[in-house]
Amino acid sequence: MRPDLWATLSALKDGDGIASAPREMAFSEVALIWAATNQCARGWRESGMHFRMADRWLEQAREAYVNANDSQTNIALEKSIVSYHKQYSPLDASDDICRGQDLTSNR
Repeated sequence: MRPDLWATLSALKDGDGIASAPREMAFSEVALIWAATNQCARGWRESGMHFRMADRWLEQAREAYVNANDSQTNIALEKSIVSYHKQYSPLDASDDICRGQDLTSNR
């Protein structure tokens, strides 16, 4: 479920990206959680809108982070994103089956 977005979010959190873009970080995390929940409950077609929203918020957070930091810090961010992506990619199922938590209420 989009390990690229989760990797970017995790790397920004580690690098104190919340100081540069607190609103964007919060909105992107909420959108990712909604996307994962929708994918688990309704499939990938229903989650696309939330993944696109998370992607836009993360892109804004990343841009704010890059503009607020020096080149060495930005290089460290990129390395961290790659590292997280390597960790998260094996967890991404290609068969559209949810293996994560179901955050929907018990009805």
